[in-house]
Amino acid sequence: MIVYHAHIWWNYGYKLTLHGDKPNRMYFSFLLVDLGPRATTNESLPRGALKTNTLNNQLSPKASNIYLRIGYRKDNEFISIVEAPLRPTTRMGGYYLDNAITYTHLNNLLSDNDVITFRVSLQVEREYFNIGKLGDIKSLAIIEERNVRTLESVLKGKKSSNSDFIFTRGDSSANDSTDYYVHKAPLAYTSITLRSIFDKKVSLPTDQILIESGEDRIIFPFLSESDMKFLLTYLYTERISLPEYNRFARVGRVISFLFDRDRLINIFTQWQRLIIESILEADDNQKVVIAMRSLIAIYSAPYGALPIAKRVAISTLADQIARQGDELTDKIKEDEEFKKYSIERILESALKLKRLITAVKKTSYD
Repeated sequence: MIVYHAHIWWNYGYKLTLHGDKPNRMYFSFLLVDLGPRATTNESLPRGALKTNTLNNQLSPKASNIYLRIGYRKDNEFISIVEAPLRPTTRMGGYYLDNAITYTHLNNLLSDNDVITFRVSLQVEREYFNIGKLGDIKSLAIIEERNVRTLESVLKGKKSSNSDFIFTRGDSSANDSTDYYVHKAPLAYTSITLRSIFDKKVSLPTDQILIESGEDRIIFPFLSESDMKFLLTYLYTERISLPEYNRFARVGRVISFLFDRDRLINIFTQWQRLIIESILEADDNQKVVIAMRSLIAIYSAPYGALPIAKRVAISTLADQIARQGDELTDKIKEDEEFKKYSIERILESALKLKRLITAVKKTSYD
């Protein structure tokens, strides 16, 4: 069972337990158990994971007016034959009803009906469903306007009198390369890896960053001009922007070697904020496209790097599928922009979430 609203969800499990030793004294208790933001628990992290793929500070919602209703459907109408409140229990952090239904009563219902329905209703304060507060989405830090003019000159490929190193993008043998005349001091300040390269000419165990031992040059063979703009902007000014959605993997591989863990987490945190803003601010007719682009980027990033952005993007896509019908997934598969990517896992996740959230009836008590 899932409680869902505004990109936030919480999973519950439920359990029927038979008590008693004689048929006329046997009854079922009902336990509603907190599972958490994910339905599965105790999963091991995949190799290369940055952190868990959940909101670390998400707690169980403080629910009230929790009721269990047991009944059956007749002519598309739910007929309730048992209705009782659930009480909080310290047992596994859930809600409990001791005598939900007797063994005899349940058997009689099953003999007369093919399906017996157990319905749980509860109230949760709207404030709980605040993705910004729950996810601690912080605004971009105000960065001192340092090295801005120098950066502009570097991005234009200009060589200044005090430039003392060269970054090369692409493959010069294929006539597809760009030289950037950079400055070691500001780059060494931002990246301890670059500082080591500048001082000791150390090589890195990757083909993403090639160190030329005979000259003051680093080659980034797989980065595009837009990738280099992101990288150089951060190195010079610490300002963070979003790479193109289909470049996250390339950029991610490079920055994972250049920056320490704290800087990486900060970069991903700000990418997350920018992704969420782009989705929430998108017009209705652009939500599918923005959500898909975001999910392609998110799925190519390290596991757990963008958990809140993933929630917002996947629930936005699931909502659009619920509105437009499952055939929307076929349209996405046939879209020229997306058909070249491996999107099956993305669409399967969105369909699964759609089935869960559309099964939850929500009523406002405002």
